Amino acid sequence: MPPGRAAGLRFHARLTRCDKEKRKKAALRLRKKIGALATTVIAVLSVASISPAARASAAGERVDRAGSEASAAVDCSWEYPRFRLRSRGTGKYVAIEYGYTGDRYAMLRARADYGQASVFVMCTHDGLWTGLWTIDGGFVAAEVNYTGANDGMLRARSAGVGSWEQFDVRCVVSNGPDLCNIRSRGTGLYVAAEVNYSGGDDGMLRARSSSVGSWEQFYAEGM
Repeated sequence: MPPGRAAGLRFHARLTRCDKEKRKKAALRLRKKIGALATTVIAVLSVASISPAARASAAGERVDRAGSEASAAVDCSWEYPRFRLRSRGTGKYVAIEYGYTGDRYAMLRARADYGQASVFVMCTHDGLWTGLWTIDGGFVAAEVNYTGANDGMLRARSAGVGSWEQFDVRCVVSNGPDLCNIRSRGTGLYVAAEVNYSGGDDGMLRARSSSVGSWEQFYAEGM
C-alpha cells in the first residue's frame, strides 16, 4: 500500500485478528488509559528474523549489557498490527543501519524511502500491549550510557527486553496515518529524529527530548 493511502495504526481495530479473550482484556485495559483521540501503550522496539546475537557477533560487539534488566518473554505474533514509522521532522521513514559497526551498529535513522523502511509489529508482554517489532533484527534499545550527540541513540541490537528496550507510545487516531510520539522508559525522554545532523548521522533517532515537537512525532503507517 503506498504511503499516501497507508492505513492508520488503530490498536482496537487490529485486535480482531487475535485471540478473542486476549483481545477483550487488552481493549479494556487500553480504554481505561486513553481518551477518545489518543492511544497509549508500553512499547518495546524490536526486530527479528536474523538472530540478534548473530548480528552483534558479526559486528564484533556484545548484545547484552549491565543496566537493562531481563524481563519476561515478549509475544510478537504476525497476527498483531504491522506498520512503518515516518518522521514528521524529516519526512522520511525509519530504517535500521545494519551496515554500521561498533557502537553505531544497527542505529535507527529517519532517512529512508517507503521501500527501504523497517516494518514494525505490535507485541504483547504478560498479556498487555507492550511492543514494536520489526522483521529483520533484534530488540531496539535506547543507549542510556552514551554521551554527547549520541546520548539516547536508538539501536536494534538487544537479545532481550529490559527498561532500555521499553517505550511508551502515544498516538492520535485519524483517518490517515496515526501521529505518534515515543518516550523511552530508559531515559524518561521522548525520541527525536535529529533533523540537523548530517552525513551518516542524518535523522538519527535519540531518546533525548523533554517535550514534543515535530522532531518527536512519527506517523504510524499501516500495511
